Amino acid sequence: MPYTIVANDSLQIIEISYRGTITGEDLQKAAIERIAASKSNSYYRCLANLSGSTLSASLLNIHNLPEVQFEEEAMNIETKIAILTHNEDEMAEYFASVSRNRGWKVNTFTNRTAALEWLQTK
Repeated sequence: MPYTIVANDSLQIIEISYRGTITGEDLQKAAIERIAASKSNSYYRCLANLSGSTLSASLLNIHNLPEVQFEEEAMNIETKIAILTHNEDEMAEYFASVSRNRGWKVNTFTNRTAALEWLQTK
C-alpha cells in the first residue's frame, strides 16, 4: 500500500501519509480505511499528507470520493480533512473544492503547522 494510517492520540486526529504514485483505487481504499479508523477512535479530524507522493488518479476518481465514497462509508458530516502538499497541487485543490461543494470541511495546506491549527478550530 502506498499509504499508512495512524491514529494520533496526542492530537486526536487520524493521520494518513501517502508515498509514491497514488491511483484512484489507492484513494478509494485509503478513504474506506480512514473513515473506519475515524469511527473506531471517534476522531473526526484528519491530516492527509500528500507531500511525498504523486497523484495519478483521474478527475473522475477524485470527484467520486466526496460525491460517492464519503456517502457510502457514512463519513461523519463533522469530519474535517486537511490536505498537506509540498507545493500547491491542482488535483488536491480540485478534491477540496468538490468536497466543500458537497458540504464537507476540506482545505489544502503547504505547511503542517497551519494544517494542524485549522484542524483544531471549530
